[in-house]
Amino acid sequence: MWLLEVVPISSSVLKDNTLTYFTTREVKEGMVVQIPLRKKMVSALVLRTDKLSTKKADIKRQNFQLKKIEKIISSAFLSPAFSKMLDDLTRHFLVSRSSLLHFFLPKAILEKEITYRSRQDFHERKTSSPPGVRLPDGQGKISCYQADWASRMNYYKSLIREAFVKRHSTILLLPTQSLAHDTFLKINQGLEDRSFLLHGDLPPKILAKTWQQILSSSSPVVVVGTVMTLAIMRSDVALLIVERESSEEYYHSRRRPFFDVRYGAQSLARHLGLHLVWGDLVLRLGREGTNPFLPPSRILSSAKNRIIDAASRAPSTGFNALSAEFVSYLRNILNQGESVVLITHRRGHSSSTLCQDCGRVLTCPNCTSPWVIHENRFLCHHCLRHEEIPERCPHCNGWRISSYGVGVEKVGEEVRRHFPHITPFRMDTDVVRSVKDGVEIKQKFLMRGGNILIATELFLNFFQEPVPHIGVVTMDGLLSIPDYRMHERMMNILLRLRALSLKSFVIQTRVAAHPLFSYAVSGNLWGFKETELAERKRLGYPPTVDLIKITIEDPDRERVLRNVSSVVKILGEWQPMDFSAFTAKIRGQFRWHILLKLERGSWPTKHLKLREILKNFPPSWKIQVDPPSLL
Repeated sequence: MWLLEVVPISSSVLKDNTLTYFTTREVKEGMVVQIPLRKKMVSALVLRTDKLSTKKADIKRQNFQLKKIEKIISSAFLSPAFSKMLDDLTRHFLVSRSSLLHFFLPKAILEKEITYRSRQDFHERKTSSPPGVRLPDGQGKISCYQADWASRMNYYKSLIREAFVKRHSTILLLPTQSLAHDTFLKINQGLEDRSFLLHGDLPPKILAKTWQQILSSSSPVVVVGTVMTLAIMRSDVALLIVERESSEEYYHSRRRPFFDVRYGAQSLARHLGLHLVWGDLVLRLGREGTNPFLPPSRILSSAKNRIIDAASRAPSTGFNALSAEFVSYLRNILNQGESVVLITHRRGHSSSTLCQDCGRVLTCPNCTSPWVIHENRFLCHHCLRHEEIPERCPHCNGWRISSYGVGVEKVGEEVRRHFPHITPFRMDTDVVRSVKDGVEIKQKFLMRGGNILIATELFLNFFQEPVPHIGVVTMDGLLSIPDYRMHERMMNILLRLRALSLKSFVIQTRVAAHPLFSYAVSGNLWGFKETELAERKRLGYPPTVDLIKITIEDPDRERVLRNVSSVVKILGEWQPMDFSAFTAKIRGQFRWHILLKLERGSWPTKHLKLREILKNFPPSWKIQVDPPSLL
């Protein structure tokens, strides 16, 4: 008989305790089993096994009866290194292993009893460490590669073929399903019988079949997909590529568990001795410390780049999203029978509505977020409440209500007014509900010349190959958002758009003197990084420090403030700062942040006391380590 230490696979935010069961069958670490728990059958990961005969004394001292596992769901397709990665994520991000397992492992796999075995036992794995930049414990290496998409794909294919020669498999990790789909189509060319696509949008039967084929193949394979690919680490994997490294989608910040997938990838590479490759057009600031090659100082482009200063040519008749110069730019393109993509950073029509009598912004009653106009109705982007647009101000009963801001709908109105013979295509989350929707819009737009596509930055998830012309209608509104990473995010978006432009790339702005736009149109990556890193060092933001953000929410604002005051006192020796969230109330919940700044690289090893304090905070409080945003 065997004694098993297991962790349930659950989305629960409760304390991360392991459970003990027994079985008459031999079970190895990394297997997935089914256990009885609270009158239900749930899946669980085996963390440790012992012979029952060696633990008899311990069992006699227990005041509860051991239960038997129900069945073994799968063989050990989860490597011991995967369990170590979970431990690293749990320790660093203060999340539970149960919730991480629930995040990484698809339901289709957990509900199916898998009978295959991988071609090599994980416990017998032997991976040679190639020369290069070493990971902290001396195993594996890290490389960085900054280039355009086509160059990155060619580089990855050369690495994959080199790995195949050595009988090694490859994992290529992407942040979104649409990017995984496009990357797979490129990587798959010439490797059709050895490449697999894996993401959560696959039908359950296809997902389970693909999972089984990957682990059962007698030949090395390349697996392209989203986060679940880290859980399917074959014993012969020697290369792990993290593509689109700077994507914010890698940080799981919208709901629990809050953690960075890239940290998990680096942990897994360290434990398995893999060659880890960070790839992107522009890597995150601070990532170059692991780059064995000099990063490019300038992003090259064949397109003609320019800035249109909309403020200097503003008409006296009122505000227009498209300036006369920008309209002339579009007309020249369309007269040549060519297509153009127009980018704005907001969906909807107008991002805010203001009463000119009392000066107040009209906001959602459930949130403190301004109403956004969508198709002649108010919509709250946080709680999704919608209402008719009032004729009078709800605060002062005044008549002078005006809308401000530029969204895709407003740009579409002006495009149709100037070019009535054209029906523009549109790409934002209001019309793109699935990867299939986005691909269909893309195909229709590319079908012939003379088309106009109006899009948000969602465009970058579906277009990897260049288009003739791209014009940025506005991104000025992002400059008013008080987040330390906003300039980096804007530069990233603008450089990606510039790299996708074949003939022309134009930025329309009302703050043309801002250096960010000059850096973007010239592709001056080095100048931007030097300026931005110096400013962050002066203000004490990453990559010069480690950040921990604690968010407390409650329907009662006074209770929130009392809790915040109590936490600030408890954490006094770490000099916490507290402030209201950028959107102070969402869905009736008041929100307040507490921020800790720690010495870079000191978390969590040098702050064990702080870690124990944070672990014992109520589960409803949100704790984010290295958060992607402070808002």
